[in-house]
Amino acid sequence: MKEKTNTRMMLRVGGILLVIIGVIIMIYSFVTLFGNFGPSFVEAKQKSITWLGLSALGGILLVTGGIMFYFSIIRPISKYVANEVSPAITTASEAFRKGIEKAVREKIIKVKCPHCGYLESEDAEFCSKCGKRLRPLQ
Repeated sequence: MKEKTNTRMMLRVGGILLVIIGVIIMIYSFVTLFGNFGPSFVEAKQKSITWLGLSALGGILLVTGGIMFYFSIIRPISKYVANEVSPAITTASEAFRKGIEKAVREKIIKVKCPHCGYLESEDAEFCSKCGKRLRPLQ
């Protein structure tokens, strides 16, 4: 267990460092590209090649660091979510089970509203959707 914790910590720290280094390199590459272009075409071409290389390196480091960090936190996050969501799922499934049992036990009968077609309970006098009387007065 201790080895997993050490590995997870190394992934987390290494991932954060790679992300920071990647961002710094990408910022430097943009500054290099959009810095003062010299009057010569050769100098501008060299800066654009430098920019492409540095931005590619920075992007690779950024993605690699992000993946490392993701894998270092996936287990704690999934464990936290499972512990927090489990009681809610249990409560919802219990309420659903009770509702289904009640519906089966009582055999709920519905009548169709002649005005809007909404299904209303058998003992209702007015439609809860359109508000009109379900049966004529006797």
